[in-house]
Amino acid sequence: MRGQNLNKYMAAMCLTAVQEIPHLKSIDLKFLVVGHSEMECDSMHSAISTESKRVGKTNWPQDYKTIARCARRKGDKPYLVHDITHNLILDWKSHADRNMIFRKIDQDRRQVGWQKISCMNFSKCRPFVMRFKESFDEDFRILNCNRKTRVRSSATYTLNPLYSCKIPIKKDKYDDLLSLFEGKPPPIPIEYKPYYENLPFQGDQRERNQETPQGYESDISDMSN
Repeated sequence: MRGQNLNKYMAAMCLTAVQEIPHLKSIDLKFLVVGHSEMECDSMHSAISTESKRVGKTNWPQDYKTIARCARRKGDKPYLVHDITHNLILDWKSHADRNMIFRKIDQDRRQVGWQKISCMNFSKCRPFVMRFKESFDEDFRILNCNRKTRVRSSATYTLNPLYSCKIPIKKDKYDDLLSLFEGKPPPIPIEYKPYYENLPFQGDQRERNQETPQGYESDISDMSN
């Protein structure tokens, strides 16, 4: 997760969160040393993978929700699964570029090596300030992320959705998915076909004002890559 989360957009999210969420006082991000990256969540991923192999065949994305919920060992509470749809994905890149600046040198005029950062700290009492370490043994260094020349004690932002509609899949993929309902018997039971038929695809000219069939409301667009 180091490469995925060690960037200015994650920092912008944290800087915004500590200012916008009333009960959130601070955030600490610690990046594990390469080669020593085992985390508690790894056991959850392993449990879900094991449950998926036990279940075997899946017919649509909703099956993975059930698999994830039931993956926990018997006697434990089921995992809590949240649906993520396209309208919940926010445009953090535009927000970061518009409201913040991540300079290449810190407050002491030292070069900031993003790929060397081992720890980040964000606090409500320090708006637009990212404290960071390149080694767990050193003291925190300070990076001022305030784009304005005048110091702002706080700010309120309007975050826009990144997508205005579901992300269309490629037409070839759409056709391949529908081909799974051919054959006797088809690889996917025919009762799932309305869900796949309703997926948006690139170049789709169909009217989109009809209601999505009940039970088929989940967004498959995040699986299109």
